[in-house]
Amino acid sequence: MKNDEVVQIFQHYRHDLLNRLQVIKGYASMKKIDHVNEKLNELIEDFNDERKLMSLNTPNLLLWLLQFDSFYENIRMTYKIHIENQCLAHLDNQLMEKSKAVVQIIKSFGEHTELYSIHLELKKSSGDIYLYFIINGYFKDEKQLIMELNKNGKYIDKKDIDNQIILQLEIPNI
Repeated sequence: MKNDEVVQIFQHYRHDLLNRLQVIKGYASMKKIDHVNEKLNELIEDFNDERKLMSLNTPNLLLWLLQFDSFYENIRMTYKIHIENQCLAHLDNQLMEKSKAVVQIIKSFGEHTELYSIHLELKKSSGDIYLYFIINGYFKDEKQLIMELNKNGKYIDKKDIDNQIILQLEIPNI
């Protein structure tokens, strides 16, 4: 990675952090302490998930997630890491490529004017790694989207609330 690319990542990261801190400062100036505490707790939880992500030793996945919003105009990604103190360096490229494939499918079936959100959860069970994608947004051809997603993972559920689709990908931890 080139120096200017690293600087750009830091600039975006710093910009997002400052925006979040300005929101907290605004709530504090209005004496809305409950909102201040809520936003601070969210920020601390996000930092904790970043710490867990960094401890997985998956630099490609880490950089892809940190840069995600700059790659996709109408797709937003959040994540939650349920694995701690485990090196997954041997799965780094596979985790990133499978995640990218899911996002590419979402992008190809999505509408350019629609905003989509994806919440990614990374878990471990029985020694294997699982990626859960909770996808929110409207898709014209949802049945075809689900069929395409099933080629990459296991479709779990469809909820009518927020047009939510849940997908599970299993990655053997070999």
